[in-house]
Amino acid sequence: MVNILLIGITVAPCLSAINISNDSINSNILNFSLFDLKVVSISFTKSSQLDILMNQHLDIIDIKDSEITAYVNLVQLKSLCVLGFNPIILFENIQEMNDYIYGSEFLQFHTYAQMTQELQEIANTYADIAQLYDLGHSVQGRVIWGLKITDNPTVEENEAEVRICGCHHGNEYMSVELPLLMAWYLVQNYGTNPDIEDLVDNREIWIIPMVNPDGREMGTRYNAHGVDLNRDYGYLWGGEGGSPGPFSQPETQIIRQHALENNFVLSLSYHTTEAIVNYIWNYKGQPVVDHDVVVQLSQQYGSHNGYWVVEGYYWYQTRGDTNDFSYGCRGDIDWTIETQNSNIPQAWDLNRVLLLQQSGLKKPIGLVLLILRWGITTVCFYLVLTMCILEQMGMRSK
Repeated sequence: MVNILLIGITVAPCLSAINISNDSINSNILNFSLFDLKVVSISFTKSSQLDILMNQHLDIIDIKDSEITAYVNLVQLKSLCVLGFNPIILFENIQEMNDYIYGSEFLQFHTYAQMTQELQEIANTYADIAQLYDLGHSVQGRVIWGLKITDNPTVEENEAEVRICGCHHGNEYMSVELPLLMAWYLVQNYGTNPDIEDLVDNREIWIIPMVNPDGREMGTRYNAHGVDLNRDYGYLWGGEGGSPGPFSQPETQIIRQHALENNFVLSLSYHTTEAIVNYIWNYKGQPVVDHDVVVQLSQQYGSHNGYWVVEGYYWYQTRGDTNDFSYGCRGDIDWTIETQNSNIPQAWDLNRVLLLQQSGLKKPIGLVLLILRWGITTVCFYLVLTMCILEQMGMRSK
């Protein structure tokens, strides 16, 4: 039985939704190539049907009441019909969904070239505290950029390290904007805001706004090989999202190598299109060793912006995702923060984590600021890592 909690979906169906049956597929009524992806809604009435759907390894966008919304290809669509489901096509392709949801607002989101230009501008303008690194290349040869913000960005110092990622899924556009806005906020307030100065002087903050640049340019969830990168990580990998093997893609290999080279104590991975603070684990419904701390920090984030706070497994189970790899292999407490995928100013206002009140020192708001101001020490990090290793050893012995 798959444990799952149900929430409301924010992607509204288009007006021309199409009911699908096995006969309509076999009669070639649908204009649907093998590698084409459609957005469909699948209804279920029993928990046993939900179990069947989850076992199809669908790439789920969201779940609402008794309905799953997911990306499917022709093979999956046929399989659903054979199993007795009646999927409804909401959008014929991802571009159609984007046009319906965003309209003219889509132009406000950064393209890969625009993001690259801004990162270079930050590094050139604030060279004393920001250094831009070429972490590696995507399937199609685009650089995956990592911006390091600290007082000595060219020196590896004994400081707590933090990673903030965006755009594992190329069509989750807001996930690029929030890390990029965070980078600007840090560098522009350094030297005038003592709290920001303390963070930059005593931490190494890595910002990777676009993990999946090819997917962003194509407007698709997947990378150029058709793989969901957030199912391609090696820890408890399960072959979901088209992943042929653990760390099979250059993009996840880059994030893995970067994690091996840096002892991150916490990470945030931004996604859309919900309002959720998703904490570890995602692959099983069992508390992590640091459960009390993780829940407390997650609730702190959620209490500020009203986001639903949930252990990932109890939203829906995933295998091979970033969070579980970060904590399971590196002892890095890693969150998925699901945000809205429209209205950039509002999303930033709800999620900014380095905000100070105009009247002096402000009580820390948000997950990153809270932990950073705690000043997690190297000793604490290795204690967490040791406990994680012991837990992994226990799991392998089962």
